[in-house]
Amino acid sequence: MINLKKSVQSLAIIVLASISMLAIATPCVLSDYQPIVGKGTIVSWYWASTGGFYVNIEDQDVAVVKVRQDAPVGEGGACLVIVPFISAEAPVAIVPSSDAWIISEGEIHTFRFAVKNLGADIEMELTITFEVVNDLGTVTDTKQLDFKLLKRVITSETTIYGTIKEKEETTQPSMPLEAIIFILSIATIVFLGTTIYFARKKPKGNYNQRSRGS
Repeated sequence: MINLKKSVQSLAIIVLASISMLAIATPCVLSDYQPIVGKGTIVSWYWASTGGFYVNIEDQDVAVVKVRQDAPVGEGGACLVIVPFISAEAPVAIVPSSDAWIISEGEIHTFRFAVKNLGADIEMELTITFEVVNDLGTVTDTKQLDFKLLKRVITSETTIYGTIKEKEETTQPSMPLEAIIFILSIATIVFLGTTIYFARKKPKGNYNQRSRGS
C-alpha cells in the first residue's frame, strides 16, 4: 500500500511538471507563429447565362466569381474563403453556401455558385453579395450581383430545387407477368412428370442378368 501511494505521488509530480513546462513553452511557440495572410481581390463577377450583372431566375443560374491573390504569399499561397449571402429572406438556395481555395501569389481562381429558385410566390428583386475573407477573418473585397426571382410554383412534378423531373417511360411487357409465371409453372410440372415417367419405364435387364448369373 505504501509503494502504491508513493507511485501515485510520483506520477502526480511528473504530470504537474509536464503541464508547467507546456504552459511556459506555449507562449514562445505562439509568438514565433506567423500566419500566412491572404488578400483576395475580385477581378471578375457575372451571371453565367448572360455574362452580365443582372438576370431573371425562374429555375436556376450560376454566379461566377474570379478572385486574384494579391498578398505576397509566394507559390505556397494562402487560403481565401468566398461567402455569398442574399439581401433579404427569399426562397433561394445557394450551392455551395461557401467555398475556399488556397491561391498562390498573382494566381486567379474561379468560384461558381448555383442560385436556385425554390418556389417564389411573387417576383422579387434581390441582390447576392460575395465577400472574400482571409485566414484572420478580414474581408478583403466585396462585390454584388442583382437578379429577379420569378414566380415559380412547385408541384408534385418538380423537385425541391424547381427542376422538372423527367417522366420515366415504362414499357409494359407484351404478355402479363401472371401469364408468364403460369406458363413457367406448367412447363416445370410437365418436365418433372416426364422425367419421373421415363425413369420408371427404364428397363431393368442388366439387373436381372446380374441376378441370374449370381
